[in-house]
Amino acid sequence: MPLKGISSGQVTLSEVLTSETNELATQIQVRFDRGVKDGKRLARFDGPYRAASELLSSRFGLTVGFAGSLVGGFAALTILTWFGAEAVRKLIGPSVTTLFDAPVVQYVAAHRIAGLTGVMRAVTTAGNDLYLWIALLTGGTILARLTRSWRPLFLLALAMLGAMSLNQIIKLAVARTRPPSLFWAIPANGWSFPSGHATESAAVYRTLAYKFAGTQRRFGVKVLTYAIGIAAPFLIGISRVYLGVHWPTDVVVGWTLGCVWSAIVLVSSSTVQ
Repeated sequence: MPLKGISSGQVTLSEVLTSETNELATQIQVRFDRGVKDGKRLARFDGPYRAASELLSSRFGLTVGFAGSLVGGFAALTILTWFGAEAVRKLIGPSVTTLFDAPVVQYVAAHRIAGLTGVMRAVTTAGNDLYLWIALLTGGTILARLTRSWRPLFLLALAMLGAMSLNQIIKLAVARTRPPSLFWAIPANGWSFPSGHATESAAVYRTLAYKFAGTQRRFGVKVLTYAIGIAAPFLIGISRVYLGVHWPTDVVVGWTLGCVWSAIVLVSSSTVQ
């Protein structure tokens, strides 16, 4: 009995199966490409912010659009963080410190290991402003040679300066005290919220990882680059809690601020390319 769609002596079963297999493979590839495209769109920070940046650039020119996008993003991030911190402080602030922050700091301080404490001191030093600037200048110079442009170094400097400013402004606005000094394993000063080390390292290493990965073709190198960009600020933030100079929520908010500011810088810059 001949198969449906096959005329005897004209089309073989093998040819039909091959045709159907190719058609199925094509459909799978189309859906896969569409899914990847949609996934990238959802994962990206553009959306409304990118549209606003492009509108500014089209109305007032690329330079004004870029500057306006940065200033607007900086102001919005500062205000939202301050309002959020104030709301949390007034509604559940004492509960957060008592039920989460304080027990973590106390437990870590009571279980420090001498060798690990030395490592954490070194890690936290890598998050100091001086060493972040060294990493920024070194990475920016390498990127300048790879891209034949000083643009990446400029963006890295913007990421660092913006993160430093965010940290200082929000610290003064929120004025949260650090954990008691009896838990400190290193000297510390100033307000606690957010963690400057977490904020600045997240902004710098995320931006550096993104720009460097963009110059690479090999998937493995890209993955390694992003892994370093995530691991460095993560370890620096963890070291601040381990050494007793920050509450855990200071560090979590610092990571968030740094990553969002980095995204603002990158999205703003992409609209003027």
